[in-house]
Amino acid sequence: HRLGVIHRDIKPENILFDCRGRVNLVDSGLTCWLGEEGVMTSVVGTPYYVVPEVLMGREYDEKVDLWSAGVVLYPTLAGMPPFCGETVTEIFEAVLWGDL
Repeated sequence: HRLGVIHRDIKPENILFDCRGRVNLVDSGLTCWLGEEGVMTSVVGTPYYVVPEVLMGREYDEKVDLWSAGVVLYPTLAGMPPFCGETVTEIFEAVLWGDL
């Protein structure tokens, strides 16, 4: 992040550990540079891990990766996922309006 790069698709499938226990993020297809303004507006990512700002078409920055990492970790701590839904629309509604 300090180099102005954001992943924008952090999810369990994109987190690998090497033999020394170091974390590696893979699948950099949605990775981008923040640019001079430091914000993005494109709607990308895996529905379950997308931040509300992206869903609402608002500007966002590197904090999207922190949100996604939190969604990945939440089931480990709470014993259940933070959002539920059987369709993409239901998942988006849970992300936007659900209670944690």
